[in-house]
Amino acid sequence: MKLKTTLEDSKALLGIIQIFKSIQRECVIRLQSNRTRFLSNTGGDGVQVWVGCRTDVIFKDFRCESHYKENSITCEILDMQQLFHIVKQIDVQERKNGKKVYHTLLRLSKRNEKPIIKLTMQSLFDQPDLSYDVPVRILTDQEIESITAPPLDNKHVKLLVPNLAELAGFVEKIKNTTCESITFECTEPTETFGGLKRGRDSDNRQRCNFSVHAENFLASFSLTYDGVEQIIDDKTDSEEDDDEQVEYQTASVTVDVKKLARFFSAIKDMTPNRVSLYLLSDALVLSVSAYNESTSMVSYVPAKLQ
Repeated sequence: MKLKTTLEDSKALLGIIQIFKSIQRECVIRLQSNRTRFLSNTGGDGVQVWVGCRTDVIFKDFRCESHYKENSITCEILDMQQLFHIVKQIDVQERKNGKKVYHTLLRLSKRNEKPIIKLTMQSLFDQPDLSYDVPVRILTDQEIESITAPPLDNKHVKLLVPNLAELAGFVEKIKNTTCESITFECTEPTETFGGLKRGRDSDNRQRCNFSVHAENFLASFSLTYDGVEQIIDDKTDSEEDDDEQVEYQTASVTVDVKKLARFFSAIKDMTPNRVSLYLLSDALVLSVSAYNESTSMVSYVPAKLQ
């Protein structure tokens, strides 16, 4: 099993590590030539996070060899806090005085017969080299096979988030109250769009009303949007032409507000291109596409039992 590569974008890697440090504090990395994935173990609170990005966005001169499919290497980072501080220091040092003064090599090695990822900062000028060791655990075949994303049931409802900054601010506001839960709800629209079928706009896209609300013993809070785009399975022309066959998808899910707030805190620096919500009967799933579609993130927040 061999791994050797050069860190191409320390800032992008630092941002991904920050996500897991904020949300889960645990991380499994699957390294392979075309795509690198960062996965969370299922923690005690049920929250799961998956981040994937093109390998050439973070690394260059990437060489990875193993007996696994696509020559992948899957390992668990044993100390996320340590890795965060190391990559943060690398990012600062590589751009010291506004110019790149180091480039960083990354390879799989051993220390005291235990696997490590060794990061070596090689100076491009007259500076001493710096080296850091990050302890890892190589996953077994059985552990690798058990890694699966949470399933999306057939009855989920998918929406495009209309205003991420406003929604994130609302969730942060709710977190700072005594509210413990927050509810996301999609309902059938009550008005027409441009004189067309109820719930569809001029491009024949499905629309719905979307609301987020929470309450405590002192007050209630709500955020509502009309005409939010709802993504549904494609229908045939005959179905679209028949008013009686237009199927409106409605859903409601309640989650723990503190678990959800960790997600929005983690993505605030990602500058997403698109954020989607999946409303399931047992979970809220948030999907983020960022960095010109090169990076994707999925966060699974289990529903709160009422």
